[in-house]
Amino acid sequence: MKEIASMMAGVVLEILVKPGDDVTDGMEVAILESMKMQLPVQS
Repeated sequence: MKEIASMMAGVVLEILVKPGDDVTDGMEVAILESMKMQLPVQS
């Protein structure tokens, strides 16, 4: 299992991958809401 961290604090709105999915470098894995903006979190 790997860990993904964000440089901004916020609330995770959506997780775009499922356990066991192959994740490549730069792939969007979640959507984070911070200061009323929705930001993609990349691997």
